[in-house]
Amino acid sequence: MRIHFVRVVQLAVPVALLLAMLTFAQGPARADGAAQTASCGSINLNVATSADATRAFDCFSNAFKGCTPATLGAQTSDADVATSWSFSTVDGGDDHGCSISEVVETSTGGAKTTDSYLCRTLSRDSDGTLRFGGCGSGKDVALRVGSTLGTSAPGAAATAAAAGGTPKN
Repeated sequence: MRIHFVRVVQLAVPVALLLAMLTFAQGPARADGAAQTASCGSINLNVATSADATRAFDCFSNAFKGCTPATLGAQTSDADVATSWSFSTVDGGDDHGCSISEVVETSTGGAKTTDSYLCRTLSRDSDGTLRFGGCGSGKDVALRVGSTLGTSAPGAAATAAAAGGTPKN
């Protein structure tokens, strides 16, 4: 019985390629090479612990500093008003730098409104508040555990979690 070299190679090459693919595969790769978006979680500001908030806020702050894709969700309610936010980092490239997309949904009674803004800055206050600056018409959005609803005008100190709208007096 004579084995033909060409026939052996024809059979061995596909098997070797399959084994190589299985050995070196590291999960699905994105065709565009873009980084995957990190989820920093979603927290209810009325009931979350400060440890949970710190983890979520640190995750999002670090992503913003490095301008890497990340999301953060937050919810709170005050009397008959419920507010939820979705924040995402946005890489504006060399011309615009890193920004944050804010989508805020407010429910009062049966009415629901949804607005979106672009925030320019992000900082942490000494009390743990995560502050988004320059959102919408120059307002700040401040997220803090145990807070109620309100907004802060440009340069003013926020005392609560902020939603779009008129500053609370």
